[in-house]
Amino acid sequence: MSYYMMFNSWSGDDSAVAIEKMARVFRMEEDQASQVLDNLAAGESWQFEHQISDKQSEIAENYLQGLGFDLERIPIMADDEDMMGEGMGGDVKSDKSFVTAILLCLFLGGLGVHRFWVGKKGTGFLMLLTLGGLGLWSLIDLIMIIMGRFTDSQGRKIKSK
Repeated sequence: MSYYMMFNSWSGDDSAVAIEKMARVFRMEEDQASQVLDNLAAGESWQFEHQISDKQSEIAENYLQGLGFDLERIPIMADDEDMMGEGMGGDVKSDKSFVTAILLCLFLGGLGVHRFWVGKKGTGFLMLLTLGGLGLWSLIDLIMIIMGRFTDSQGRKIKSK
């Protein structure tokens, strides 16, 4: 099962820490997290736009409640999951093109271009230095892309459909 995270309010002590942690947990800029915190302090609620898996939402809920956030996990009905995927880090589809990923990996995989393109700059640089792990790493990535198991930097799968 997947969940949406709904934030109702914040009553913590240290807004700088709350902003930093929220930005890290939800992979957003600190400016955006600051705006969310300001809105929560003004009495407005906020919902994280992506689905989160059961385990991840439970961990996030416990962690963020410890920082002073009043939040709830909203379960997603089965029909919603069929349309949207299984959740953050689960089966959410990336906005990156499946065909482009295959072509970049096939023709420029030894240089790690496909990894740079999906936002994985660190491993892209390592592929560049090792020429795609002498081709083996590029081949594995190509297989992973074709199977629909290759993910972008946000953990979203790059799939054909």
